Amino acid sequence: MKPAVIALIICAIAGALEGAAAGSGVKKRLASLRVPRWALPCGAWVVVGGIYYILCFAVLFRLLRLPSSHLQATALAMTVALMSANAAFNFVFFRRGNLYASFLFYFPYSALAVGLFLLLLRVDRIASTIFGPYLLYFVYATAWGYQVWQLNRKVSSDSHPVRPAA
Repeated sequence: MKPAVIALIICAIAGALEGAAAGSGVKKRLASLRVPRWALPCGAWVVVGGIYYILCFAVLFRLLRLPSSHLQATALAMTVALMSANAAFNFVFFRRGNLYASFLFYFPYSALAVGLFLLLLRVDRIASTIFGPYLLYFVYATAWGYQVWQLNRKVSSDSHPVRPAA
């Protein structure tokens, strides 16, 4: 199978998992939260998600075109793990509504993203250049997640047991 087709399939599966993990009512959930003044509007998150999947597709495509090696396989696995972690974040943030846990999620996710970037530097410099801007965005996303948690501490489920998934 061609690398572009495989990359597209991986991205489609990851997107479907993200949507399923978030559930319905994403707009309603975002609209219900107090957010910092510098927060992106709801529609901009769709654009961010689209750019994220374009970056992931390009990284996967480049990796799939490389000769098989341990580093190439590890980079592929880490890319898929990062995409899977995005779905897990959506579950915690949207389905569970736990802003504290979703903020804490940024730490292992950041380690995975930085680790992937460093590995891409060794495996394929162009792929690392493609992925690099995501790390810059992720600084914003982490600050946003912290502020959302802080601004909604009294109204979120942070001080209560996690609600069961709907």
